[in-house]
Amino acid sequence: SATCTAPFNAAWKATKALATARTQHGLALLRNGAVLAFGGKGSSGNTLASAEVYDPATGTIKPTSTSLPTARANMSSAVLDDGRVLVAGGLSDGNVVQTTFSLYDPSTNKFDAGKAMSSARVWHTVTVLGNGKALIAGGSSSSLGVSVATADVFDPANGTVTPTTLPSARHGHAAVRLGNGKVLLVGGQQKTFTLDQSHQMRLLAISPWVTAEQVLGEMGFTPLVAQPVAVLDPPTEEELTVLRTELDPRGQTTGRSPWVDLS
Repeated sequence: SATCTAPFNAAWKATKALATARTQHGLALLRNGAVLAFGGKGSSGNTLASAEVYDPATGTIKPTSTSLPTARANMSSAVLDDGRVLVAGGLSDGNVVQTTFSLYDPSTNKFDAGKAMSSARVWHTVTVLGNGKALIAGGSSSSLGVSVATADVFDPANGTVTPTTLPSARHGHAAVRLGNGKVLLVGGQQKTFTLDQSHQMRLLAISPWVTAEQVLGEMGFTPLVAQPVAVLDPPTEEELTVLRTELDPRGQTTGRSPWVDLS
């Protein structure tokens, strides 16, 4: 479903329902006043490639003529100066991070076939520059959170993609174009553990009351180990209560090893 509010009385009014239930999707205000809703996760958890356009003038919601070339959620997007919508990166089914971006053209109501980026990206930013180009910056190349320091500049005038780099890898950051034309990137996370294609189990983080050596000593195989191994925050009192009373009331998990300390 969808709702909208009038700015003067702040009263919410229900609009027509979306054709497809969505979460983790994208939303873009088009130059003609319509709104594009695209991608995301469906009610069954499947990743969506469909998109639809809401026209507030008529109250209608119609599907786009073509879908995204690849189903994706948690993507980043921006409306270009020529009115097209750039939809970049995101996650598809199986948490596969996407390596492409696609353009939606309101004049044709279609998405194009897409172009490749220099890196797979999720939790990145897309910023339209003063010269009309778009900066696709940072992000993670893995659903596990592996920051990248790469960026791409897309020129809508000729369709070229030019790779560039950031001073440091980051994902989950925010970006804004300043009045002088520069782009400010703020915050985010930085993790640079490089994954391979072996599909081995990976030790990424540990609880604060145990060392990585103790965890590895309890395992009957050798996993890949992050450098460094992150240390998780200790559980809150509320989380401890849920763990002890609901998830593990008999202590079958928390009581199996002498170095587990939930006191």
